[in-house]
Amino acid sequence: MVLKEHSCLLGLTDQPDYDDPFNARHAEQVQRAMSNILTEMCVVTGVKSYDFLTPDNLNKRNVTKEKLCQWLGAFAHMMNRFANPHLQMAVEHCENISAELLAEEKKVIELQSSVIELQSKVIEKRTEELSFLKTAVQEEVKSVQGVVQTELKSYSSALSKTCAAALAPKKICAAVKNVAEKEDRSRNVIVYGLEECNDETVEDEVGKVLATIEEKPIIRDCCRVGVRKPNGKRPIKFTLRSSDMVNQILSKAKLLRAKEGYSNIYISPDRTVEERRAYKKLWEQLQLKRKTDSGKVHYIKNNKIVSADKT
Repeated sequence: MVLKEHSCLLGLTDQPDYDDPFNARHAEQVQRAMSNILTEMCVVTGVKSYDFLTPDNLNKRNVTKEKLCQWLGAFAHMMNRFANPHLQMAVEHCENISAELLAEEKKVIELQSSVIELQSKVIEKRTEELSFLKTAVQEEVKSVQGVVQTELKSYSSALSKTCAAALAPKKICAAVKNVAEKEDRSRNVIVYGLEECNDETVEDEVGKVLATIEEKPIIRDCCRVGVRKPNGKRPIKFTLRSSDMVNQILSKAKLLRAKEGYSNIYISPDRTVEERRAYKKLWEQLQLKRKTDSGKVHYIKNNKIVSADKT
């Protein structure tokens, strides 16, 4: 008697594909065929699920030998034709992938070795350069020390001859007094041109001038200086906390020229008598320069007259 193949095998149309052993469509065909056989076995044996397809349930009178042979043949066909080839292909693919990973890992190790070798060469090169630089610096230091020693001997010899005269008590007192006076004056500011009246508060007047150039410092010791004269405008002197604040205000003093009502107000540092004389002379030269050479802009900077083209 020739047995027929189980009908579920007719749905296995795709052949195993070595390049794609995990083909989703092929797997779905095998799964569907197996599900059909198992479902048929449950119906024939009268059980509710695949878990009850035990030898005792399969050994029933209504399960014919022909049916058992069909089921066994179908399972054997799927195992031999599909499951085993797929497993073999999967093993080969895994082996190939493993070999590729090992090759890539070997390349990575080789690259790391190359990097380490290059780092060692760089460190060695830097060590050589630092050693060379250290030697050069040491030689230069020795050379400079020799020059310094020679100059110190010459300076010491000259100093011993002039020290007695240079350190005379009167000269020392005069030098100390000059330094102290210069330090005191560095924190003072003089304002010229402010109208003078009997009931004035000079500190408020100075505050208005400084506010015009956007400055509001803490003002101390604010007062008029000089002998009062009819219709006169004595300058006002005041003190700030630091010479840096004085320099900041002096740098903005020129902004008063463009302010309405303040074009004739001037802010200057607190100069000594000699400095005022020199500045007055410089100011007269500036006025003369402006008259004789009106094609340029002339102004005083760092105690010198500076000329520039008009823009």
